[in-house]
Amino acid sequence: MSERDESIGRANLAWGRMAAEVLSRFGVGRVVLSPGSRSTPLALGFAQCAALEVTPVLDERSAGFLALGMAKESGKPVVLLCTSGTAAANYLPAIVEANLSNVPLVVLTADRPGELRDCQSGQTIDQTKLYGDQVLWWAEVGPAEEGEESLSWIRQTLVQAVRKSVGAPAGPVHINLPLREPFFPNGDHDEPELEPLLAHCSPPARIVPSLAPAEADRLAKELDLSGRRWLVVAGPHATGDAESHCSAVASIAERLQAPLLADALAGLRDHASVNPRLVTTYDSILRSETDLDALAPDAVLRLGPLPTCKTLRKWLGKLDLPTWVVDASGRDMDGLRGRTNHLTLTTEGFASVLADGEGQGIDWGAAWMEREAQASEKLDVCLAETPFAFEGRVAWALSRCLPAGVPIFAASSMPVRDLEYFWRPNDAGRRIFFNRGANGIDGTLSTALGVAWSGSPAVLLTGDLALLHDANGFLSLPKFRGSLTIVLVNNGGGGIFETLPVARREPALFEEYFATPQAVDFSELATCHGVEQLQPSSWEEFEAVMSELPVAGARIVELSTNRKQDVSLRTDLLAEAGATA
Repeated sequence: MSERDESIGRANLAWGRMAAEVLSRFGVGRVVLSPGSRSTPLALGFAQCAALEVTPVLDERSAGFLALGMAKESGKPVVLLCTSGTAAANYLPAIVEANLSNVPLVVLTADRPGELRDCQSGQTIDQTKLYGDQVLWWAEVGPAEEGEESLSWIRQTLVQAVRKSVGAPAGPVHINLPLREPFFPNGDHDEPELEPLLAHCSPPARIVPSLAPAEADRLAKELDLSGRRWLVVAGPHATGDAESHCSAVASIAERLQAPLLADALAGLRDHASVNPRLVTTYDSILRSETDLDALAPDAVLRLGPLPTCKTLRKWLGKLDLPTWVVDASGRDMDGLRGRTNHLTLTTEGFASVLADGEGQGIDWGAAWMEREAQASEKLDVCLAETPFAFEGRVAWALSRCLPAGVPIFAASSMPVRDLEYFWRPNDAGRRIFFNRGANGIDGTLSTALGVAWSGSPAVLLTGDLALLHDANGFLSLPKFRGSLTIVLVNNGGGGIFETLPVARREPALFEEYFATPQAVDFSELATCHGVEQLQPSSWEEFEAVMSELPVAGARIVELSTNRKQDVSLRTDLLAEAGATA
């Protein structure tokens, strides 16, 4: 090997060591990498760093979502590393979700150097700003060279990447790394001393949006607390300090004297006693279209995105009331295009603004609470009598039987909707996770595995198509040290599609081209990956299984349902619960 090649090899290894040290000192604890050649220097550096937990994952799409789940659960940035070419392109779905959900990811993609681009050199695509506006920040750094200047370049680029990823808003960042071969020297060599270049590396301070005193005074006047009947609507909320969030929401609702309509994904229903103004059956109540004038407020305060419920969205859109949206990301959260004022604040920050002000809202929520009590009682009675296995009852049963504090990941499509319809208020303090930034079903299993990676028993509630869409997620199980119970609602296709108008208009075409019917034997899939599979035969057996979760490993608890029957049963049940006497 020539001296030039030896120099390149030494520089590459030094970059790998520097990257590992900077990231670990900046608060990154986990790396998810997919094997490849071009990323060798960084992979070696990460693998040899005792402060980093490195998980190899074959499929880059699954790897992206696994890292996403880890970052959702911990609130800390997770690194993704892959080789060049389409490997990097497979990260895009997870990056899109991280961007829309404000989840910190540091994406590192190895690349060919400039002289090997656009010349059919193999495994090479244009990786320049590959993820476009789906990342908060992008940089290209490399190729590596020997010397302090080059090491300082990679250090400061990574420092900036982590800082950007945990900023306000948080989200994914991307560094592209063109590297020349060879990726390490041929023989023994002296390694550069990195410590002098790392002396001041420490985790960046997180930025929390706040209002200046003059802005707070102006906001208090605009809100006109004492002159309005307020309604608080809490949408999906990324879990962090759940107790602090629930306490802040409770103080807001109390100050406004407002009914609190909370999506199950808001995390408030599992801290019900903290929120005595909680309303969870709003879908049933609003479906009845009876005595709704008594439920109409003068103003609306929304916390985060809108709940999943289309019935609620439609009703709020018709009211077209003055609305304030509290969300720290600064994104436009008004899909209704109403008279909306956006406040770039955390829920806790807005609660502090209210606490410093004067007055309170008009206490008018008795009608809401009366309807909530009636609808809740009806739902409980009706669901207790539903036959096995109605898929809507699965969410209801889980809210009643799962152990306290268990993290739950809900797949998109029907699972998140059944949680919104049927998840009952409780004080179990569970954390609910979801991918509702882009609302896709891709990466469902891998994200849930990432959430469960910390070790405490966790649960995934999913349909059959969402699980099959990410079946490669099972390939991560040999490295998995946590516990995940997969509650599989198998209705032989896409149950949510049964609610579409085309299901009634073109029934013959619907089944083949929309419903996506499947006949996979999940017991064979479980056997293939060494996963335990259970098939309860009654509600009592199901609840017994779910009330005591395994301490390690993965298992599937499969419930076979009938999607065509269930869609009509769900509609009838929600309508009956909301009907007035």
